[in-house]
Amino acid sequence: MPTNTASRPKLSKAPISLTLCQVRFSNIRKMGDYISKVQDNLAKAGYELDLSDKVQEFTLTPEGPQAQTIDRWEFADLKRIRSCVITQQFAVFQTTAYDTFESFAPEMLRVMDAIVQAGAKPIITRVGLRYTDAIILAAGKSLDFYLHKSLLGVSSPVLRNALIAHNTIAETAHGRMLVRIMQNQQRLMVPIELGQLNLLLQCKAPNDNSVITLLDFDHFKEWPTDAAPYQHESLKTLIWDLKNGIYDVFNAFVTPEAIEEWK
Repeated sequence: MPTNTASRPKLSKAPISLTLCQVRFSNIRKMGDYISKVQDNLAKAGYELDLSDKVQEFTLTPEGPQAQTIDRWEFADLKRIRSCVITQQFAVFQTTAYDTFESFAPEMLRVMDAIVQAGAKPIITRVGLRYTDAIILAAGKSLDFYLHKSLLGVSSPVLRNALIAHNTIAETAHGRMLVRIMQNQQRLMVPIELGQLNLLLQCKAPNDNSVITLLDFDHFKEWPTDAAPYQHESLKTLIWDLKNGIYDVFNAFVTPEAIEEWK
């Protein structure tokens, strides 16, 4: 059963810019036949805005990158703060207005349930949960107020206006986790590979070239050889386990002072 996190304090001012969960599955070539029913089911839950489009997907081959056009179906709420993205190979639930995991997790399950109810039989190959925090320094504070000094690298008078890029990749009890710390002065509030969002960011970027520190957690489990059909309760348990792992690592990266500021 999922770990009870009721005793963990909610950070009402947490700098979360984007939260998403992705479920990858074996290619469902007939997804286009199912999508109308999927859309109907999701619209009943408030995802009434159709943002679907065709996108270019690139595959590396011995002959070089090969491009193909694929369908990318996306259904969002009218405020454009939550959306469900579906292709032949994955489904995503994402939000720029994260509240609690108790309200987030059921929406990912809703997407997968809608796909199954439409007639598809997804074979799960990977499940990933991702949180991105965009830390903007409060007046008079430096980054070591928010992150432990061991994460900030070395300093030298030779290095001026340095921007941090720090990666940690590790195994966990439930898969693997990649944690990245990235700084930019281009007003990017999410990693650049996630920048083409159809959702509206709720956290505002500074108007100047202030440094923004992105703290990006990606906790995932893969099934390279023993993939299995989708099961509602199994996915529910797994994404809670992934979330609790991110929670623990987040608390190891940030300082107690930062936690107090974000309460």
